[in-house]
Amino acid sequence: MCIFVNKILINGAETFELMSKAGTVVFDKTGTLTEGLPSLKETVFAGTDDFETDAAISGLIQVAGLIEKNISDRIAEAFRIKSGDVSKSGDYKKIEETDISDIAFKAGYGASARYYSDGDSNGDSDGAYKNVVIGNKEFMDMNGVYLTEEISKRAFNYERNGDTIVYMGMDSGLKCFFVISDRIKAGAAEAVNGILSLGKKVIMLSGDSEPAVRFIASVVGIKKKDAHAGMKPEEKLEFVKNLKNDKKSGVVVFVGDGLNDSPAMEEADVSIVSPSRYELPFSRSNAVLLDGNLNSIAKLYKTALGAKKIIKENLLFSFAYNIVAIPLAVIGILNPLSAAVSMMASSIFIT
Repeated sequence: MCIFVNKILINGAETFELMSKAGTVVFDKTGTLTEGLPSLKETVFAGTDDFETDAAISGLIQVAGLIEKNISDRIAEAFRIKSGDVSKSGDYKKIEETDISDIAFKAGYGASARYYSDGDSNGDSDGAYKNVVIGNKEFMDMNGVYLTEEISKRAFNYERNGDTIVYMGMDSGLKCFFVISDRIKAGAAEAVNGILSLGKKVIMLSGDSEPAVRFIASVVGIKKKDAHAGMKPEEKLEFVKNLKNDKKSGVVVFVGDGLNDSPAMEEADVSIVSPSRYELPFSRSNAVLLDGNLNSIAKLYKTALGAKKIIKENLLFSFAYNIVAIPLAVIGILNPLSAAVSMMASSIFIT
């Protein structure tokens, strides 16, 4: 049974019962507290060569876009969009799909591939196959691509302002890093404050770096200790399981978009979907915020409390009626017709 309340589509009446007992609300970051429309705003070279030209940047962006072409990920989409814009412009040499091969994706880390460079766009004198890795710092370490202290400092200056950093390595050397920006969703801070004012704990989980996560948390009003960074999908799932095992957490509500967080959402007592094209199917969630307004979460909690109060009052009224009316009917003070009319009247009052 679907119920529509305050622009929220609710999957089953039991959602009200669960929401009335909510103690902890967990937010995914990207696409939930942020708009989920990341854009590639800058390419920063690692300083390993002297070919920091627009043509070189164009080549690297196209390579990244082709590697990420078939990956269902918001960051990948940012690369695809930027790569498409660059290749369509006709200003620089177009990298062909056939130049990219052996693509492998590791969720929560990045992707690797082989790229045939003919030497024109990246300053190489001879054409050759190159091993390319693109992803987070951990993925670079896993593939023997190490960051210098200078590069780490430069990346940190972006991360502390909420940007996401994606590194690109070629043949075990760092080529550059990309700066990805995603705006905080309008009303996110107000929504978090509204939930906190109800006495609920608010937690944020993200696969992004700690500086970026801390920045977002500080803006929306989530405590530093409750903002968790660098979390893979399986770690988010384990985190929710541990919350559920802690009686102090109460009913655990997870708010996300179903991308990289669907296992955690399904594990939570209540899953609320913030609309996106990656979202968890409605049949496997408890509610959908049809307009994406996070303030609706506090409204849903208040509505659930109100519904629970009405149900208790109705049960109390019905019980009181039976306590009084049945003995009166037994001893003959209340005749059957009056009892029937009274029962119908009580049903009207109870609804």
